[in-house]
Amino acid sequence: MNKDHIASIFAIIVIGSFLSFPWLLSIQETKLERTIDLPELMVKKLPSDCESLIMYVGYPGCQTECPLALGKLAYLLEHKDINLKVNPKANLKVCTVFFSLFANQQKMTERYAKRYHHKIIGLSLSEDEKNSFLNILGNDLRLSRQGTHTDYIYQFIRQGKDWILSGRSLAQYYEGKAP
Repeated sequence: MNKDHIASIFAIIVIGSFLSFPWLLSIQETKLERTIDLPELMVKKLPSDCESLIMYVGYPGCQTECPLALGKLAYLLEHKDINLKVNPKANLKVCTVFFSLFANQQKMTERYAKRYHHKIIGLSLSEDEKNSFLNILGNDLRLSRQGTHTDYIYQFIRQGKDWILSGRSLAQYYEGKAP
């Protein structure tokens, strides 16, 4: 091998490492630990004994990311004790929500969520409430009406009257554990 081949191989390795670094960071669960205000309608839709919330944000009728994420949540609801995985120290009542990016489409959102599991709560808010909540999550630019959205599952834990955004992870790596 001559020096040009070695330099080319080294350049490919460096470029490949640089390009894969964001992906490697994205597969890790992210601890967020910040208090947020859940939309009033969301709080009303949750059972009063709900102490922890697992939420996926997507589109009813989606054929790409949403079926995989909701299928994973349905599997965890059916086959794992998701209550204990979210917080092994306390047996919290966990609620699972599919949050729609289509505003004012409650019935369609509920039907879509129930296709995956009867315990998944479908929720569609008004345009203003939806946009405000996405802004709080920090995803107002990545989640849009044009069909682009992230593949994150969010976890919230109730502390008194407050909700703490405790973490998020990519759906494909989510196992129901607290971050």
